Amino acid sequence: MTRNMAVVRRSTVQRLLEGFALCLLLAALGCGQEPTAPSTPAAQPEQLASTSASTLLFRQMSAGGGHTCGVTMDNLAYCWGFNASGQIGDGSDAEERTFPTAVAGGHLFSEVTVGIDHSCGVTLEKKVYCWGDNGDGELGDGTLGDRSTPVLVVGGRSFTTVEAGSRHTCAIEDGTNRAFCWGRNRGALGNGESADSPRPVLVSGGFHWLQVSAGNGLTCGVTTLHRAYCWGQNGNGQLGDGSTLIRLQPSPVLGGIHFAQVTAGGFHSCGVTTSGGVFCWGYGGVGQLGIGTTTNAQLTPKRIASRNDWAEVSAAYEHTCALTTSQRAWCWGNNGQGRLGDNGTTTRLKPVLVGGGMAFRQVTAGMQHSCGVSRLRPGYCWGENNIGQVGVSPHGEYHSPTQVHDPIQ
Repeated sequence: MTRNMAVVRRSTVQRLLEGFALCLLLAALGCGQEPTAPSTPAAQPEQLASTSASTLLFRQMSAGGGHTCGVTMDNLAYCWGFNASGQIGDGSDAEERTFPTAVAGGHLFSEVTVGIDHSCGVTLEKKVYCWGDNGDGELGDGTLGDRSTPVLVVGGRSFTTVEAGSRHTCAIEDGTNRAFCWGRNRGALGNGESADSPRPVLVSGGFHWLQVSAGNGLTCGVTTLHRAYCWGQNGNGQLGDGSTLIRLQPSPVLGGIHFAQVTAGGFHSCGVTTSGGVFCWGYGGVGQLGIGTTTNAQLTPKRIASRNDWAEVSAAYEHTCALTTSQRAWCWGNNGQGRLGDNGTTTRLKPVLVGGGMAFRQVTAGMQHSCGVSRLRPGYCWGENNIGQVGVSPHGEYHSPTQVHDPIQ
């Protein structure tokens, strides 16, 4: 599909944010904010994760703007939701796919990642393929043309992991642990320049990276020394370096904290420390920092919920989700459309338990929905489903984890 054809369709962001002004008004009125996190209830029966609705068993999932992708235990990639730019990857530009749809090409993936309107994955051969919107070069194939099937990222490099942001993508090179980024820049590519690039460019600084996360105009990463750096847009302090200055190359997150993982969201970032704590920084106007208060600019990391059993964290635009070592998922922030998964729509300033305590292996936060791989490996999603991103029918809001359906045969 050409870019001109895509213009006649409403973008994912337009579709998802039609009611944004109303949400902001409700937030200003308080949205029933919860000042404290509840104590952990007893785990619910495991039948919550039964396989009655789906035979797809997932290794990993990624929730994005208006679509979701996942890798099954047999390393096949499936996507569902909005598809106007080909981000489902099945060779079509049908406006949406309500149920999981196989990504074309027969590639075997170790992981997938999704942004606003594009998707990428790492194959078992450690090659990165991307598909979907490419107006800023976020697919990394050297062009600006949208792709409805996976295309190989140019340069001949092998990568161990890949992360899709809103309009850019980053990956870690196999063997060297160097980070490369491509797509819309304005600092998000971290190469010391501001020009966009449809081809991978090396992140400056000579660092060796364990992990990177691409967000909305920013990127964060953890080095092999467990130090966190961020770069790109910083108007709300989302880089965590004590300023609101744009950074064109990696800037250290303040506090001397040792991180195991970081996540870059819309206008905030979070990280899990090597000792199991979670810190967040940046914009927290609707509680997405999880610190019990709201703020427009938290310039340095601030710890949430005094517990030390966090395993991973995923930041979206206005909410955040995290997983504990006991496989319980927690979310906080804007709960419009039920994206926190606590069977309600009340904004939460501190973490609330997802699904009454059902067990998850992995959790991922999208723009207005969230998903997770359950203990028995069926996929679950919750939140806004106006364009099929929850992977179930009918359309509407799902306020608690709902099992992703089978592909249509």
